Amino acid sequence: MEEIVFRKIKKSDYEAIKELINKSFFIEDYVENKKVLDLELECELYEALVEQSYICVAEKNKNVIGVIMGQAESDYSLFNHLDYYIKYYINLLKWRGLAKLKRDKLEDSRKLNKTYDYFLKNSKENYDGVLSLFIVSEEARGLGIGKELMKRFQDYLKKEGAEKIYLFTDSFCNYGFYDYLGFKRKNKKIIKYLRNDKRKDLNVYLYSYEL
Repeated sequence: MEEIVFRKIKKSDYEAIKELINKSFFIEDYVENKKVLDLELECELYEALVEQSYICVAEKNKNVIGVIMGQAESDYSLFNHLDYYIKYYINLLKWRGLAKLKRDKLEDSRKLNKTYDYFLKNSKENYDGVLSLFIVSEEARGLGIGKELMKRFQDYLKKEGAEKIYLFTDSFCNYGFYDYLGFKRKNKKIIKYLRNDKRKDLNVYLYSYEL
């Protein structure tokens, strides 16, 4: 049995992480154009990279099978993330230009971001950290990889003095894992979201975790 390695991220991991994002969030289910799909995945990746101050990658047989990205507010520096910001906004502008052919998708993206803003604006909690991206590949689940990635992130947060973090998730994802890990659901909103060319109810959640 090959050993599972937990390590820092490398640029060569980016394509594998994009594919994890694609499969875990079912993005290819609602994006038909390959160029639009790739740009959206670039945006998802760099949006997480912009926000993070901690990343850990899980690797097996030289394949990336899991990743966690998050932030401790005390350890975050905007200056150190300027390159990520630039790449994120360049890809975002390109994506918006191409995605105009799919106006429903643009509206759904705006609707989701407005929901996130609403959650934070109406929250009575004080957060000093965030879990930005957390994925374990489907074939690697049940091996304890998610628990180990989360433990390493929590150890980092405690070291940096963080007390309470938040995350956004939804019913298209394995949100029950956060309940299992002891996260508390703080808010919920149902929006209509386009998937497989059909409008479906999407439950969007805000979770928090006290360290």
